Amino acid sequence: MNKDQISTKLRELVIENMKTSSSSSSPQVNVEQQQQQIITKSRDPSSLAVIAISVLTQVIEQSKSTTMMELNNELKSAVECIKHTALHDLTDIEELRTSTISLYSACELFMRFVTRQFVESNDFNACKQKLSERGTYIAELSSQSKKKVVTLFTPFFRDNMTVMVVGHSKVVMSVLLHAAQNVRFSVIIPESRPDAEGYKSANELQKAGVPVTLIVDSAVAHVMNSVDFVLSGAEGVVESGGVINKIGTYQIAILAKVHKKPFYVAAESFKFVRSYPLNQSDIASFEYINPPAYTRIPEEQSSSNDSVILKELDSGITIRNPTSDFTPPSYITLLFTDLGILTPSGVSDELIKLYT
Repeated sequence: MNKDQISTKLRELVIENMKTSSSSSSPQVNVEQQQQQIITKSRDPSSLAVIAISVLTQVIEQSKSTTMMELNNELKSAVECIKHTALHDLTDIEELRTSTISLYSACELFMRFVTRQFVESNDFNACKQKLSERGTYIAELSSQSKKKVVTLFTPFFRDNMTVMVVGHSKVVMSVLLHAAQNVRFSVIIPESRPDAEGYKSANELQKAGVPVTLIVDSAVAHVMNSVDFVLSGAEGVVESGGVINKIGTYQIAILAKVHKKPFYVAAESFKFVRSYPLNQSDIASFEYINPPAYTRIPEEQSSSNDSVILKELDSGITIRNPTSDFTPPSYITLLFTDLGILTPSGVSDELIKLYT
């Protein structure tokens, strides 16, 4: 496949997945139906990494290369094309808003497997077959990973709990909707500006019959005492066991620790990334596809003297609108992954296993 074909195929799969994601949501479904829709739906906006592996698998299957070196170079070129396409050619798909972290991680992990197969195998055709099988396995991993995480997290729920959820994550929604089949609990969700992901989570849970309270982001500290634990997804899990996620995750984790509340993270292993950020500036290299724009809160129309009328911003005011932040491992209690329940210190060991 040439670069144009790779770019076109990636775009076609993303659009197909977006249609599948939107068409599968029904306004009135019971909890079990809603949960099954989310868990079994391996194709969603957050699985761009899985789509990329599917494209790389097709590159292998259609390759005309006759040597391992030729195939390796072809795959390297395909990875660069996928990254470029993701950042520059998908911007018109407004529903697709995702970090490139898991995309880069999945491609790096797959290429590491390619290199290992080249070293271990002398039979080119057998090697090519193994690579194709590996690509297919990774492409199917998303839905399988969700099921494993759901199973691991289930014992942590009990009746009458209150859970705070950060942003919107497919694996987190899977956990909550599965638990709701057997346990009665309520959820508190910050609205998660600037793109209001919290509204999306709240709507999905409400449709499934889960009691939900939506709060403004600045009210997190106010309600933290009433929470039993905080549950967050992750755009990426780094070597230290910290996570890169939706902006605001870090401050919620700080507040959870101050109030002695567990802060749990649910994430698939293909989001593990070989990176070791120490502060917020270290994650600047990870780009965001279709980052949400900064928007003001709508202006009040009331004529009351007590109401605050929001004026247009002066042109001299600088707007800074970060999309993600880094939460250090010291604020994370446990990570629930398809590799098992991990402490933050256990992530580096799992990364070593993945890359060797």
